[in-house]
Amino acid sequence: MLLHHPQIKAEIVVSLEAPHLVVRANEEIRGLLDYSEAEILGRSIKILLGPQTDSIVIHSSIKSASFSKSSIAHVVLYGKIGQCRNVIVSCSPFLDEGGGLSGCLMLLESSEAIKITQALENNSFAKALISAEYPHMVQMVNDEFTYLFGFTPSQVMGRSLRTIHGPRTDSEVWRELLQTASIGRISKGIMYNCSSSCHETQNLVTCVPVTEADGAISNILVFFSPGPPPADHPAPAPLPEAHAFAIGRNAAASARFDYDHAHAPRRDAACAAAAGSGFPSSASLLEFSRFSPTPHQQLHRLSFSDAFPNDPAAAAAAA
Repeated sequence: MLLHHPQIKAEIVVSLEAPHLVVRANEEIRGLLDYSEAEILGRSIKILLGPQTDSIVIHSSIKSASFSKSSIAHVVLYGKIGQCRNVIVSCSPFLDEGGGLSGCLMLLESSEAIKITQALENNSFAKALISAEYPHMVQMVNDEFTYLFGFTPSQVMGRSLRTIHGPRTDSEVWRELLQTASIGRISKGIMYNCSSSCHETQNLVTCVPVTEADGAISNILVFFSPGPPPADHPAPAPLPEAHAFAIGRNAAASARFDYDHAHAPRRDAACAAAAGSGFPSSASLLEFSRFSPTPHQQLHRLSFSDAFPNDPAAAAAAA
């Protein structure tokens, strides 16, 4: 199941012939690039381009519109005072009142991509950094990922995340999540995944686009937030506290087993309390405290503290 959230889009129409003059614009352009409607009308689209803009992509998209084709791209545009912005540009044919092709309609949407330096910052969510290009190879996972799924970095790096997919994983949802992130939008969906011990869990998966210095989307940061267990796999009874937190060094399978037993009861209770849609929203996701400097020796208790952001995408953007 995919979770969607609407985005405000600025709208301009440019002529099909060079220098592609702006013939129509709406007021949302001010919020995106600081230009008023009056300031941009009659000006060339070049007013929005700059050193980091892939102008070939822009002109190719307008050219495609002249052949009645639509396209979408992630580019860098420049605002009124010269600030560069990552923007999702959707181009399509614009028809006049008589139905004739008269221009290129460009929908400009602020990108939700983060920088690669932000993606590599430490936070308390299980995450994996994968390439934006198929087959989306894993480039990095953190300790929280290992504890959630039982796979060590050496077992998943250089492979796709199909490693954690199971019989009930919806591959179509996974494909749509990656496709949405690859054009600059954060995507969220609920999926079944499997641990190294074949234990099936339901996760809220958040995919965040990641850009290089030139604004191109090169990677996708994937967060996994624990959700309620499948109905046919009830959570096991809690173990004595001394056993639940005594995790042997370098014992990934043991870590996953004790992690489940220690956290499932409180996790499930919180999920039930969140209720409403039957699954916690991104604003009410359960937050796990940071792991200790020696994560293979001890797990911290489950924490509902407000000290940490409870939206993985927001946490990454704020890093």
